[in-house]
Amino acid sequence: MSAATRILARARSVGIVLEARGDRIAYGAPAGAMAPDFRDEIRLHKAELLEELSARAEPLKTEVTPQSDVWPCTARPDVVAVVEDLADGHMRPRAIASKLGLTIAEVLAILRRTGR
Repeated sequence: MSAATRILARARSVGIVLEARGDRIAYGAPAGAMAPDFRDEIRLHKAELLEELSARAEPLKTEVTPQSDVWPCTARPDVVAVVEDLADGHMRPRAIASKLGLTIAEVLAILRRTGR
């Protein structure tokens, strides 16, 4: 198993979403999930991670209006889980959207669909 695959598996297991944004790695994580040693490991393997994330890239953005009942079909299960965790921690939809790089409409659609 490559370092990038191992890091991505660890991230998923604790609810961290990693995403390639140009030459940077963006992430969304529940409070306390991003341990300093894990952040260091991500930095150490940044080039390999960027390559892997770019190859796996799935768009997070969808065209969903707040009034729509359409489930954002491109939302990944790991993103949904992080949105749920953040909402359970009483984070507001606007803050969740900003933290994860989603639109407010996407966050509202996920929360509505999951009953939160």
